Amino acid sequence: MDWYRPNLSVINFGSSADSKLHVFSIPESATRTRVMTVRHLPPGVDAATWSARAATVDNTILDEDRLVVESQQEPVDDDREISVATDAPAVAFRRWHQEMLKAR
Repeated sequence: MDWYRPNLSVINFGSSADSKLHVFSIPESATRTRVMTVRHLPPGVDAATWSARAATVDNTILDEDRLVVESQQEPVDDDREISVATDAPAVAFRRWHQEMLKAR
């Protein structure tokens, strides 16, 4: 997964353009974020059928992520948290976010 400022994560399921999921996290308020996913579809695919199938998978993953985020009671302490390689985009976002908050 890759993260791009300010709100894009790209999940790479392979090397082709249609194996990537672009996830935009759009803040609506201090406690609510809208998530929009965008994909490049393979040639000749029926968009409605593909979207319905992909939404099932995407929503399952997003629901799992939502449960994790909503279970956090306070800001994450990067010094105490044990992160693995796949956490790198989240850690990069947190560091950038903290820099932006300090710059205010």
